[in-house]
Amino acid sequence: MPSWGQSAILGSDGRKILTRWRAACPAYPFHEATAGRIDPMKTVRQEMIEELVKGEQTALGLSKSLRRSEKDIYEHLEHISRSLTSQGKRLTIVPARCLECGYLFESRNRFTSPGRCPRCKGTHIEDPKYRIE
Repeated sequence: MPSWGQSAILGSDGRKILTRWRAACPAYPFHEATAGRIDPMKTVRQEMIEELVKGEQTALGLSKSLRRSEKDIYEHLEHISRSLTSQGKRLTIVPARCLECGYLFESRNRFTSPGRCPRCKGTHIEDPKYRIE
């Protein structure tokens, strides 16, 4: 366990790979978002595409596996959908669904989850899921 002021990166087997001393400056060059990545040379969008090819995922699931905020995931999803069309693939969205009345948000064009159901006004909504075909 690192002492105060240090940060450690652990490998997949739990062994310490790297320990860096954190400076008091917030602009320290060490970026913690790359700590959990399998291949630090890949971009976030490349990693997202790999995750979505494996199977359906929600934005929350992607944000947890890639250690990014959900807001960042939604922004990247828009760009991924545009770039996949040039590769002959497409990003498929399984629409959000109201868990109270069963309403499907099929005509929704946004990637984010809706706030409430237009039919029953309920807020218990299942998040949309994304996959690459």
